[in-house]
Amino acid sequence: MGGYFYTVAALPYLTFDSASTIPEDDFLFLCQNSVSAGDWNILKEARFHSPPGLKTGNATLDGWTAGEQSLRAELAKLRAAKKGLETESYNRYGAYSQSILDAARKAFNEESPLEAEAVILRALWSLLDELETGHLFDVDKLITYYLRMQIVKLKNKRNKTDGEKNFSILYETIVNKNPS
Repeated sequence: MGGYFYTVAALPYLTFDSASTIPEDDFLFLCQNSVSAGDWNILKEARFHSPPGLKTGNATLDGWTAGEQSLRAELAKLRAAKKGLETESYNRYGAYSQSILDAARKAFNEESPLEAEAVILRALWSLLDELETGHLFDVDKLITYYLRMQIVKLKNKRNKTDGEKNFSILYETIVNKNPS
């Protein structure tokens, strides 16, 4: 267990249903000024979309990367199977856990893209719950908090009004390029 008591205690409580988070720049500034250089280098690598094969040597961040990439690979495999394409090449990340595989299948079977994304984000939130176990005031707690912030931000960007607006713009673009 590390000693980032003040840093962790200074962070607002965050849930999946939080309406907002602290600004990312404020979080990063707080962390940069309170964690060791080695922990800072690891923390700033924590991204919702991890680069393929990222290995940091930190079990929490590497676990996140493996779980997130396993989920993406399973979704790609399901899409390929539906199209009748080969699926073996999508096994390169392996199955992280049964819950990740189940979430991918559930998301794939959702009719609404918004609901499918909610399933995926909840599964990733649960993955962070697992990875955070036993970490209270260390860099792993800050990593999971930072990733949760990114999930909340992404989740809250999605709404029906903006979705309908974006659909209308895309639809008009398609119709105007392909007049019948």
